[in-house]
Amino acid sequence: MSAPPEKLGISTVNTGAEGADVSPIDMVERLAEALDADDFDRVEACLHPDVDYRIGGATHHGSAAVVASYRTGSELAQRLFDQVDYGHTIVESAPGPTVRVDFSDLLRVSGALFEHHSVQDITVHSNGTIIAIVDQPVAGQRELLDAFMDRHGLRRP
Repeated sequence: MSAPPEKLGISTVNTGAEGADVSPIDMVERLAEALDADDFDRVEACLHPDVDYRIGGATHHGSAAVVASYRTGSELAQRLFDQVDYGHTIVESAPGPTVRVDFSDLLRVSGALFEHHSVQDITVHSNGTIIAIVDQPVAGQRELLDAFMDRHGLRRP
C-alpha cells in the first residue's frame, strides 16, 4: 500500500471520461491491477492513445501495440510455466507525473518457484491516462530467469 498522494506531494489529474480527479499513483495502480489480472480491456482503458512503451531496446507506440506487447508476454509465460502469479508494488514516486512500479511474477514449474522482478517508470498524462512506460532493467534478473529456465528445460521461442 502506498502513501496517500498528498503525502508524496503529488497533485491530481483529471481522468477525462469519468470526470473525477485521480492522482498519478491511483492511475498507475489501476494499470498495475489490470495487468496483474490479465484484463487487457482495463489495461487499454488506462492508456493514452499515443502511449510509448520502451522495453529491451524496442519501443511500442500506441495503446493497441502496448496492449499487444503485454498480452504476448502473458501468453508466453502461461505457455512456459505451470503457474504464473502476478503482483506489484509502488516503489517510488516523487512529485510529478511519473511513478515507479516493481512488478513481481511468481513462476512455478515442476514444483519449483522463481520470483522475477521488472521495474517500470510509468508517466501519467495531464488528462489522467498513461502516456509513457519505460522498463528499467533490474540487475541480474535476466540471468537468474535464464538459469531457472535452463534448470527446468525451458526455452524462449
